[in-house]
Amino acid sequence: MLFTDYIAEHLTPDGRGGVIVPNGIVATAQNAYVKLRKFLIEDSLVAVVSLPAGVFRPYSGVKTSILVLDKKLARKIDNVLFLKINADGFDLGDQRRPTIENDLPEAERMVKAWRRETFKTGFETHLTFKPVKKVFLLKGRACTLQAELFLGEKVKAVSSETVALGDAAMFSNGGTPSKSNPTFWQGDIPWVSPKDMKSLIITDTEDHVSAEAIESSATKLLPAETVLCVVRSGILKHTLPVAIIARPMCTNQDILAIAPDKARLNPKFLLFVLKGRSAEILRDGIKTGVTVQSFHNGFFKTFEIPLPPLEEQHRIIDEIGSYQKVIDSARQILDAYESRIPPGPDWRQVTFEELCERMQYGLSDPLNQNGEGVKTFRMNELVRGRAVDNGAMKRAKLNANETEKYRLAKGDVLFNRTNSIEHVGRTGIFSLDGEYVFASYLIRLSIRRDIAEPEYVNAYMNTREFQTSVKSLASRAVGQSNISASSLAGYEIPLPPLDEQRRIVAELDTEKAQLESVLALVPRFETKIQRVMDSVWGDDEDS
Repeated sequence: MLFTDYIAEHLTPDGRGGVIVPNGIVATAQNAYVKLRKFLIEDSLVAVVSLPAGVFRPYSGVKTSILVLDKKLARKIDNVLFLKINADGFDLGDQRRPTIENDLPEAERMVKAWRRETFKTGFETHLTFKPVKKVFLLKGRACTLQAELFLGEKVKAVSSETVALGDAAMFSNGGTPSKSNPTFWQGDIPWVSPKDMKSLIITDTEDHVSAEAIESSATKLLPAETVLCVVRSGILKHTLPVAIIARPMCTNQDILAIAPDKARLNPKFLLFVLKGRSAEILRDGIKTGVTVQSFHNGFFKTFEIPLPPLEEQHRIIDEIGSYQKVIDSARQILDAYESRIPPGPDWRQVTFEELCERMQYGLSDPLNQNGEGVKTFRMNELVRGRAVDNGAMKRAKLNANETEKYRLAKGDVLFNRTNSIEHVGRTGIFSLDGEYVFASYLIRLSIRRDIAEPEYVNAYMNTREFQTSVKSLASRAVGQSNISASSLAGYEIPLPPLDEQRRIVAELDTEKAQLESVLALVPRFETKIQRVMDSVWGDDEDS
């Protein structure tokens, strides 16, 4: 900002110049920025040329604009030209490979015509542009100079100063001490790797190292309140894990440590900023064409963040903290809940072979995602004891006989027989309308209705007692376990009289309804948090 102000102030009375500025200069609503833009409009600004984000890669991926200044021309004209460049002859990746599309020559022609005052109504060009009256610009409370706003595109109004994260924080990477020295891994210093990044606040880790390990490797001891971000992992395909450490820790090389300048940037505020913008960060920062997802070099240093005053940061943290407490409490209730079915003294033990009319493996036909065939249940669609159509189910192209053979009926219980050991045994009951079949690694249990309620059987199979015990039947290979139908057939479960089964199911249904109400709080309050962060970024609906 000071540089732009200096250039404009030092132009001669008929001087001209051009300044490339980050998006904050043209958009930030903070008083100093508004004052600068008002001065430029009144003094020397004649054109704003919007550049695509990424034109300065690999050094910076920030969105920028060119401010064209001409004091002599500005005294003669009443408009400012807004113009958008979409391509500059290179792609927007780190390699900046040449492309056919290049708007720069045409943009140069337009700006020259504008400066020579030969720019007439109906000027023919393929670029998007619009002259805007200075009086209109000055009437705006923020005097915004975002070209996209005047060119009919949706933009976000920045409500506070924006800075490159590298201007408000220091960065460091970690490392992995040698595995060949066992003493390195017998210390008490937490060593964070991506598998530990499961919550916003990290209090401990799976692995610990010694002080000697830190001295002998690339890992570094980080102070409490350092913000961590996973920068290399397959999880970056869909999720950006970020966290803050509650005590001194060190990290491996797949994690970026960010130490904010606490005089300007609160670590918790930064944490919420990164979490709230995770989709954008993944979209703009991840390298393309790589086997393991990772970020462009220097991406986080140039990533622009809002930087309101510390007092406002603390207010935002307190508000988000109150919402997060509700989310944490709801999750604690959900994590603590276990459905229990203690057997009565007169209940009999019944094997699945006695309990089922049939136990059937699913189909082994290839599945597709092009919408052809019958929807096919797989393990991932067994969610909290139910067979759930998530809207993205794969399908199998079957003939009439195959469809009839594998068609699910309401009350069928599906048991996952093959997967890693923690997923073997996952069970859900089918209760949907419509035509569905099931895949080969599931077993269909068709329950005898004369002795058992399918909902009771499903409920018992989802208890911790059953899930823990049934895994003892699994045969194990590397990364894979399997429970055959014949092994499951001999497994016994407690079976009360039918009336007692119905009473148990009704009681569990009441508990589950209450849990669903608790569960609904999580996305509701996550939305509240997102709205707070959207307002910081200027994405609230009223902006």
